[in-house]
Amino acid sequence: MKQEHVEWSKNLFKTLTEGGAWGVPRSGLLFQRRQEHLILVSRMPWKDGIGMSAEQLRQYQKADYQVIAKHMASAGITVLDETGVMSEIISA
Repeated sequence: MKQEHVEWSKNLFKTLTEGGAWGVPRSGLLFQRRQEHLILVSRMPWKDGIGMSAEQLRQYQKADYQVIAKHMASAGITVLDETGVMSEIISA
């Protein structure tokens, strides 16, 4: 894991105020800062015409969530999934 990605994660988290949101356009994931946690609160739903099947989108979102959560965990930030879909909690 590149240290610059860990530092980027720390800096992003610091810019979020309590309740602030961060959207990830590439995967349609929406996170919210709550205290010292980053919470996945919403996922872009699949719809016809986005260029991949519903299952492909779900797998892409899960992989992106895991990468984000691992970088955040390395930065000392616990990531939780309020949507119940990703089913993996990665903490510092």
